[in-house]
Amino acid sequence: IEYAPDHINEVMKRFPHSLFLRDENNRLPVHLALQKGLKWSTELVAIMNVNMSHLNEKDPVTGYYPFALAAEEPRSDLRTINYLLRMHPGLIESGIDDSKPTGNKFKRRR
Repeated sequence: IEYAPDHINEVMKRFPHSLFLRDENNRLPVHLALQKGLKWSTELVAIMNVNMSHLNEKDPVTGYYPFALAAEEPRSDLRTINYLLRMHPGLIESGIDDSKPTGNKFKRRR
């Protein structure tokens, strides 16, 4: 995914087990795909659906959950973000760390 994003479909066909493998930074293919900005497609859906538990796992490099990786780009794909949040809605609250200042003048109400 990282080195040949245009050939992802062929890689998935020939090496389906690779969707479960982590790279040298302990990142999953779903983390790489989302950070590279892979848009909603059959390939991205296949990567996300191959192991749903990966969708609630933080990226070890950025510390972001997959929904946040998908939202990181200026031209984020809203279908992907929506899908990820619908699969694991509890990650919204768990991904917020109130102890760190955000620079936002508005405070969250509880």
